[in-house]
Amino acid sequence: MRKNKQGRIDKMRSSMMRKRVLLYSAVIFILAVARGSFFARLEILPVSPDLVLASVAAVAVVDSIETATLTGVIGGIIADAVGGFGMYLSPVVYLIAAVAVAMATKKMMPRYLSWLATLPIACVIGAASTLLKSFLFGAPTAFGMLIRHIIIPEFIFTVIFALPLFPLIQLCASVGGDRGRMPLK
Repeated sequence: MRKNKQGRIDKMRSSMMRKRVLLYSAVIFILAVARGSFFARLEILPVSPDLVLASVAAVAVVDSIETATLTGVIGGIIADAVGGFGMYLSPVVYLIAAVAVAMATKKMMPRYLSWLATLPIACVIGAASTLLKSFLFGAPTAFGMLIRHIIIPEFIFTVIFALPLFPLIQLCASVGGDRGRMPLK
C-alpha cells in the first residue's frame, strides 16, 4: 500500500517537474531569440547579455538542483541552436553554472538576496566560457583587448539585464506547481 502511494507521489512530482522545465524552456527560448536578434542589433551595447545563463541561475535559486541542471542543459542546447554558431560548450557551461549556483544557494538564504549574490557566480562561469570559446574558435585577439571589450562588458550587461528575470522565473515556478527548493511566500 505504501509503495503504491509513494509511486503516485513520485509520478506527480515528476509530472510537475516536466511542466516547470517546459515553462523554463519556453522563457529561455524567448531570451535566446532576443539575444540573437534584439540585443545583437542594439548599437549602444558592445556585446549581447547572456540572459539564458542568468535564467538558468534563477532556476537554480528558485527550484531544485535536478530541475536546474536539466534546465541548464536544455538552455545550452537552445542557446547554441538559436545562436547560429553551431553546437559548442553551452550545455556544459550552463550545467556547471546551475550546479554552482544551486550549491551556493543551498548555503545561503534562498531569497532574492541569494539571487543577487549568486548571479555573479554564473556570470563568472559565463565569462570563462566566452574566453575559452574566443581562444578555441575565434580570431586571434590580444588578451587585454578581449577582456576589456568583450568579457567585462558581457559580465556587466548580463548582470544589469538579468535583474528582472528572477520574478519571471519565480512566476514560472509557481505556475508549474510543487518545487523542491523555495516556498512561494
